[in-house]
Amino acid sequence: MAQHGTYGDLVDAPNETLSVEYKSWLDLSENPEARADLARHICAIANHGGGVIVFGFNDDLTVAGPTPFPNAVVNRDTIAGIVKKYLEPTIHCDVMNVTSSSGNTHPIIIVLCTAARQSARNRMGRLSTEK
Repeated sequence: MAQHGTYGDLVDAPNETLSVEYKSWLDLSENPEARADLARHICAIANHGGGVIVFGFNDDLTVAGPTPFPNAVVNRDTIAGIVKKYLEPTIHCDVMNVTSSSGNTHPIIIVLCTAARQSARNRMGRLSTEK
């Protein structure tokens, strides 16, 4: 059953803004580059004043289909670990799964607004240049 309201609208009528970002599926289980990339996006949204990251969409905002990474769990613990490793000061994020009216389930990271500006730790730069 589709969830209505703000979060349901995010998956049924995708529209990217400064506080709403759409991502394809990322392998967050064993891919440090993907984890660092997600941390950068969380940092940007936190510095903007908070917002959400919605998984399961292509760059053109079409549905990306089911996740090709069944072992990559997007939950509060996974995101908290990424934030703790890559961001200073750490921030609180919540995660919820929202089912679209067409039956697709999309994890949504809710990045809460914080008063302190976020900065990416140096580890991210090294990760983004490693091949």
